[in-house]
Amino acid sequence: IYTIEFSSPLNCIFRGQAALVIQGDMYQYLLQEKEGVIMPTFVLMTKHSPMSLHDASGRKKMGKEWLHKVKETCPEVKWIAHYAILGPYDFMDIYEAPDVETAHKISIISRSEGALEAESWQALEYRDFLGVLREIEN
Repeated sequence: IYTIEFSSPLNCIFRGQAALVIQGDMYQYLLQEKEGVIMPTFVLMTKHSPMSLHDASGRKKMGKEWLHKVKETCPEVKWIAHYAILGPYDFMDIYEAPDVETAHKISIISRSEGALEAESWQALEYRDFLGVLREIEN
């Protein structure tokens, strides 16, 4: 078991069982070493202008430039998936980031690099959601 300190209990999601210990103004999580720590998961939803979606090579170039800027600004981000989707948004990216401030940076970069709309949503794995639900029920 080891201790990791965070300034807020919402700044980190854990797989497996964790005990929360509050000491002063800090929250500490005691974890089993084999379980490890996972960064919070975020979903980025973006909408682009119709003009940018009609040119495959131009869209690919814009995507590479965006990704380069994000990786340069937020190197700690772990990209999980990238999808073109149907509906009110054009793309959905799933990623892990160390904190909500980093998620804000990614949304801001998306808007500054041409997205008409960019929303970042924090996501919780379903099994972790069920754990939260069980805590509320008790």
